[in-house]
Amino acid sequence: MAHAIEVEDLIFSFPDGTLALDGVSFSVQEGECLGLIGSNGAGKTTLLLHLNGILRGRGIVRILGEEVTDKNLAQIRKAVGLVFQDPDAQLFMPSVFDDVAFGPLHMDLRKEEIEKRVDKALLSVDMQAAAEKISHHLSFGEKKRVSIATVLSMDPKILVLDEPTSNLDPRHRTQLIEILKSVRVTKIIASHDLDMIARLTDRLLFLQDGKIVENGPTREILSNSRLLKELGFYPILP
Repeated sequence: MAHAIEVEDLIFSFPDGTLALDGVSFSVQEGECLGLIGSNGAGKTTLLLHLNGILRGRGIVRILGEEVTDKNLAQIRKAVGLVFQDPDAQLFMPSVFDDVAFGPLHMDLRKEEIEKRVDKALLSVDMQAAAEKISHHLSFGEKKRVSIATVLSMDPKILVLDEPTSNLDPRHRTQLIEILKSVRVTKIIASHDLDMIARLTDRLLFLQDGKIVENGPTREILSNSRLLKELGFYPILP
């Protein structure tokens, strides 16, 4: 099976000199769902932002076989849909429909195709009834779902999510997990929600101080109570 993502010896430092990623290497197969866990400051969000070129460090990042460069950023960003932790960072148009249509509008698509994509994306997150509402008047959970729709409308090959269940009540959290289960693309999910990670992902990367300290099947890692306790996590699987 082909690789959707390949990262080789990725190093990134912030302007103040803080080392955020220290030689990170991994790959993700097409169709795989990869979990990314680690404490705050471990480098999870920094790593995600490299996957569509928002951040650029030293090393190699390949998306669907193409190395991320200045020349192909537009192509990479069509392929990689990034859903931010805070939905208010992703929603800025007058209505839900406009937010979800924003990406397709910049892909030179016909009006009919844009409308079709918006309808499909909103249907997939059960938000089609909110199309004419103002995004910032929605509940937090509804905003999360619309944020995912803004990415799905661009028909990405890879979906990257940063803490998708954070600050959600139990009902909306369950709804979102079911939505993510139904999305049949390559996914990377960074989260502290180990139960959600256990239910959605095939494999797990554990980041600590900008390095990958564990890389293996999700159930195998989450069943290792000694390892999780050493790394500061509470075990959830027997």
